[in-house]
Amino acid sequence: MMMKVVLMNRKVQWALGAGLVLSVLAGCGRPIAQTASPAKVADAPVADTKVAELPQPTKSAKPKTKTGKPKIEYVSSYEKAAEMALAQNKPLLIDFYATWCGPCKMMDKEVFTQQAIIEEAQNFVFVKVNGEERTDLVRAFDVKGFPNFIWIDNRGDIIHRLNTGALAPEFLENMKTAHDKFTTVKL
Repeated sequence: MMMKVVLMNRKVQWALGAGLVLSVLAGCGRPIAQTASPAKVADAPVADTKVAELPQPTKSAKPKTKTGKPKIEYVSSYEKAAEMALAQNKPLLIDFYATWCGPCKMMDKEVFTQQAIIEEAQNFVFVKVNGEERTDLVRAFDVKGFPNFIWIDNRGDIIHRLNTGALAPEFLENMKTAHDKFTTVKL
């Protein structure tokens, strides 16, 4: 009897682990209601609501975690990030997330903490947008689910998008692809 319980627990653990991997690769799968067609960034309405306040990037030193390791710099709002991207001549990387989204949380813990991702993120202005709060941006960028990553150029055109979560190697490849597209069509 004890042996069956242990085997059953291992099967359940394996099934839960496989389910997590599949949900990460497929995204949360929870669709978002859409009421408008996609629009360019320049045409996107600006709402009074803001993305949850995130720490401002420091100019003198690279940001670090509590353990002293480097971390990705996030801009506190979409509007500030768009201005910074234009001023710094960098593409804008928008991370659309939801507080209830498991794959979004996995990306924060497992992907955005990887050294290669942190280094490649230096090529972008990075902003996290709560899709439930900024429905204007969700409509403007035709976001259908979370997580959703959109890279845009200085004209407000989408140069690359990833409509789901990804493991670090795949996300890094998407970052490099977006940066390559930006440098070939740069203003």
